[in-house]
Amino acid sequence: MIKKGDWGIAWLVTKVIQGLDALVLPGDPIPAEIVFTVPAKDDYGKRSYVRYTSGEESGERYVVFVVGIAAYLEKQTQGKDTKKHLALIKGLGADDFATLPVFTMEELIVAIASHEIRHRLQDQKPALRMFSPTNVSSWSPELRPLGEAFKTAFAKGFLGGDVQSEFDAKIVEYLAGLAARLGKNPEEIAAVIKIEP
Repeated sequence: MIKKGDWGIAWLVTKVIQGLDALVLPGDPIPAEIVFTVPAKDDYGKRSYVRYTSGEESGERYVVFVVGIAAYLEKQTQGKDTKKHLALIKGLGADDFATLPVFTMEELIVAIASHEIRHRLQDQKPALRMFSPTNVSSWSPELRPLGEAFKTAFAKGFLGGDVQSEFDAKIVEYLAGLAARLGKNPEEIAAVIKIEP
């Protein structure tokens, strides 16, 4: 059942995806569909309310699931989904990364949209150099603690999916959320989505 806020959040996510996608891959728009169901759980027991999909039958598209999206995102803005990340990062002994920022709703929407657009960019640009658990040591000193934290998160099963593509998209998601927090404009956020290590 659609609850208060679901429709508005889903519409906003769709608009942010369409706007940023047009900046990242100009002249090659794909549909962003709003689906009035609850997304199925993945192999890790999680629901993805926003997805990039591609396939011969369905073609490329972004899918935004309406039912429950507002509560799902609101939970993340309250920091409830970051507890395992906080424990993980503290376990690494990285005091300067003892806490991950908890994004506002607007920052979170930009972050999630950026994650899905990065997946599309991975498909569209095979030569794209991706952030990888295997190349963290070559990253800039500012990004290395973040890379180590997510590397450990994947290794310990806190984050799931195809490690290479999800790791890369997760790093971009986090950086885009921070860019939104810093008040960066859409063109600057699009540059973050296209960033290479």
